[in-house]
Amino acid sequence: MASGAARPCLDLFYATIDFEKKRRAHFHEFMADVHERIGQARKHHEGDPMPRVGRDIAETAQLLCFDELHVTDIADAMILGRLFTTLFANNVIVIATSNAAPSELYKDGLNRQLFVPFIELLEDKMEVFALEARKDYRLEKLQGSPLYFSPADDAARHAMRLAWRRLTGVETGEATTLLVKGRQVEIPEAHGGAAYFTYETIFEPALGPNDYLAIA
Repeated sequence: MASGAARPCLDLFYATIDFEKKRRAHFHEFMADVHERIGQARKHHEGDPMPRVGRDIAETAQLLCFDELHVTDIADAMILGRLFTTLFANNVIVIATSNAAPSELYKDGLNRQLFVPFIELLEDKMEVFALEARKDYRLEKLQGSPLYFSPADDAARHAMRLAWRRLTGVETGEATTLLVKGRQVEIPEAHGGAAYFTYETIFEPALGPNDYLAIA
């Protein structure tokens, strides 16, 4: 488990591993999938669904790579210990990046004492490395540029377009569609890992947390 500027290292590691049963996911995306699996298991089986869910995940991914392991949801906090116990028992290798050391996860969260065994499990089963980078290349193209423009007039729109061109190198992006749990989420413009929305196109559609996570 690595904290700090570790995402590029994780990407490089995952790309170079010649192993079929592997999965790389943003941690919150993974947990959304876990909750869905729990719901399905409860519909079709009696008893505690967690061992079954953990075994099912282990059957398809013996290597799990998580980006941004961060816990803020009480529902996630209550199931993580049992889930990861099953994963480790099934010899799943877990590699994760996080902006917080294990001891800082879910800090000041509701009923955190029930979450502490998960922290102890991570510290027992995983090695923790702090990776500190002197430069954040993600911010390089926006260095010295304002990030907020007000009022929302023609000058603000012009400034936003200048920022878009600086980030992407193109005047306009291409319309893109994301598939999120069987539904289509429309992106008006996308290019080079960046997306451009107006207020109406990002907030007026009936989108939920999983949709915004997929966009991000």
